[in-house]
Amino acid sequence: MAKTVAKSKLGRYLDSRILSYLMRLRLNPNQRVIGDLSGDHKSPLSGFAVEFAGHREYVPGDDTKYIDWVAYSKHDKYFIKQYEAETNMKAHLLLDASESMNYGDGDTNKWSYAATLCATLSHLVISRRDKASFGLFDDSIVHYMPPTQSILQVQKIDEILGARTPSAKTDLGRVLSEFAPRLGTAGMVIVISDFFDDVEKILHGLQRFRYDKHDVVACQVLHRDELLFPFEGNVRFDGMEEMEDIRTDAQQIRASYQNALAEHLDRFTRGCENAGVEYVLMDTGVPVEVSLARYLAGRN
Repeated sequence: MAKTVAKSKLGRYLDSRILSYLMRLRLNPNQRVIGDLSGDHKSPLSGFAVEFAGHREYVPGDDTKYIDWVAYSKHDKYFIKQYEAETNMKAHLLLDASESMNYGDGDTNKWSYAATLCATLSHLVISRRDKASFGLFDDSIVHYMPPTQSILQVQKIDEILGARTPSAKTDLGRVLSEFAPRLGTAGMVIVISDFFDDVEKILHGLQRFRYDKHDVVACQVLHRDELLFPFEGNVRFDGMEEMEDIRTDAQQIRASYQNALAEHLDRFTRGCENAGVEYVLMDTGVPVEVSLARYLAGRN
């Protein structure tokens, strides 16, 4: 009798096998965040809550139950104990749906890889009592869902991703700047894209998030073909985002392509470092769960 194989797919891009692999890991911000519910992350706002943070001098009107009498006995002054509030995090997941993201086949297709990454991150965030928002864009904002803790958010994200086929141009710098006013108080912004656009414009958009005190991650998803250029002989390269098709000898353009890519990546990674943006490279030749586990383990 044939064995029944358990299905691991919870949706088009949500996979229980991947979630199980990442079960013990979580996405933590590198900086303090401002939320509106009790959670597990430190807030920059002082209050009377969980963890002792320090003292300040008493002023009339303060609740006397927070006076530190030990400090008073030493300094003959009244001091109020202050504590750090713990808060929930808002993670804003912004995904590039432009045509260049549709390169590759099967699991190594950039769009499939990035969509799986986005859906998985949304589940990881919400399952830890944090909030996730979702933004989809090409040369404009295609879709935006405000942050929520509801697990239904994950299902909706998966449905939207499943119905989408990347097909338009991109304008990363402008679109990221348009997202910024929607994101509110300091949280975490994760931009998932191949970042094939003008570097200075992209960095300007990312810096807009940093100006608003967000913890920003630029997650660059590239196909192994783009990284290694393994082509041989006479090859036709299909143009994307309104570029023309090109037929040429791969050997003749290999060096110039590799130099151009190296220069682009160097400018972008250095720009991210200077702007205080965390840069992460995801190679679609490495399974999503492996890349994400390495990233989360290293971050934490």
